[in-house]
Amino acid sequence: MNRKNTVYAFLLALCITIIWTSFNRYEYIGNNLYLFNTINVFPLVLWTIGLTILYTIHTNIKTKHPLIIITILYLVCLFALEAFGYYVLNIRLNSNYPSLFNMGIIHAPVHMKVFYVVIGPIYIMATDFLLKARSYRSA
Repeated sequence: MNRKNTVYAFLLALCITIIWTSFNRYEYIGNNLYLFNTINVFPLVLWTIGLTILYTIHTNIKTKHPLIIITILYLVCLFALEAFGYYVLNIRLNSNYPSLFNMGIIHAPVHMKVFYVVIGPIYIMATDFLLKARSYRSA
């Protein structure tokens, strides 16, 4: 794995997360730390780190269809971490939205549920595309 590619993947994850958390105000029950009175630091840091780790794992998968494998892994980890955060750590949004498919996870508006489910594979495809375009231009 190329360290420079990981930095680019991190920067892309950070950009996606900044845009997402700027338009979707995360407000948790308890303490909240905001940047610029808009961006909640907790989801900003966790989504950026999570997507970067996802890319790192993706680069090490050596199968015919790595996107399918990484998507399944992403969803399993997302659901497990959401359940752990909700039921064990008692992390709660300050809202009353129903959970995703009554599974007790992702208590958020529909657009946020869609984002949570699709952003992992979209991020991997975007990162692959941008890094291949970058290497093609430099060749």
